[in-house]
Amino acid sequence: MEQVSGRLLCYVAPNNASDLAVVHQAAALTGGHAGSGLVMRGPHTHDVLRSLGRAAPRSSARQPVVVDPGNWTKTIATADVPLGLPADEDVLIPLTLCEWAQSWFDAGADGLLTPSKFVQSEDWPALKAVLAAGAQASDPRVATLVATDAAMLDRPRLATFLDAVDEQRGGRPLAFVFAAGSAPLARTARMAGLRALLGAFPDSLVVGVEVLAATDVLVRGGDAAIGLLSSQRQPRRPQDTGGGPLSAGYRPGMFLRELWETRNPSIYADWYADRAAPTCARCGGRTPDSFTTDAADKAAVLVHNVHAWLEVLSDLRWAGETAREWLVGERWRAHDAHRELGPPGSGVPVDALLAALCELDGPQGHRQAVPTR
Repeated sequence: MEQVSGRLLCYVAPNNASDLAVVHQAAALTGGHAGSGLVMRGPHTHDVLRSLGRAAPRSSARQPVVVDPGNWTKTIATADVPLGLPADEDVLIPLTLCEWAQSWFDAGADGLLTPSKFVQSEDWPALKAVLAAGAQASDPRVATLVATDAAMLDRPRLATFLDAVDEQRGGRPLAFVFAAGSAPLARTARMAGLRALLGAFPDSLVVGVEVLAATDVLVRGGDAAIGLLSSQRQPRRPQDTGGGPLSAGYRPGMFLRELWETRNPSIYADWYADRAAPTCARCGGRTPDSFTTDAADKAAVLVHNVHAWLEVLSDLRWAGETAREWLVGERWRAHDAHRELGPPGSGVPVDALLAALCELDGPQGHRQAVPTR
């Protein structure tokens, strides 16, 4: 999508007043960065658009806001009903895709993902129907959303998946969500598959990913939206009942640049028990173990995550043509840093996604010449 080309965005789905407060703090941060923006989902999307003054005359300087209708989170696509278009309230006739899209642009959205339902693994007729329906849009601000099982990126299905997208996309901009019961992309084969997808369809937007995956997408020609909450970084399929395990102490995961991890602050406290823990200057010099289960501290962790990955984005943009090599060096440095933590000589577990990316990068990453600012 042209509106978000070359950007890392924040993916938000506020459900209550507390969520809305954090979303506005995140929006202030992303709005202050030339390479960021928002992807928004959920019942409060219209409220946020209004509060951000999105219906006012557009300015080229304002951050882009893309709307994800979120139909994929609850409903399964079929060959007969691939989209979840609402009906006109007066005559109960389903809106056309173009009519529906215009209503969102009138509300202040800069970009829009089709109201695609979720495509189950290897349901090729449903996949083709979603793509064919999206191809009916004429506005370049509308991207066809393919929300599907992350298993589609595995080797047995990847070639068929890419061929189907290529045959049916109709030249439309593309966006993707890859979901699973847990950690959708934390496998070497799936990240390799995602890289192949970006090679075939550059400028695609990948929504709902961790910082590790998002930055890899960016340096390989795509755009990505990093989830504000863990449920938005690791999307689940409609058939996945219940949520993931509760965060220890009910604290959200904290992104730690030194390790390229997003874990509960209490885990970092254990890892750094016998050594000085990293501090964040923008958080007032706080260490991970200083964040409590207090509501204000939970919100502070989420805000920290946004400004921390925005700093990574600034470094990537500074690296320019060497961004991919810079990122390889960063990942290997973080990988090796895990060896220095925990009990002497034992190290601590490396995030599965980080390990997968380092495996794809190859051992030469240890020797990569990395530019510094």
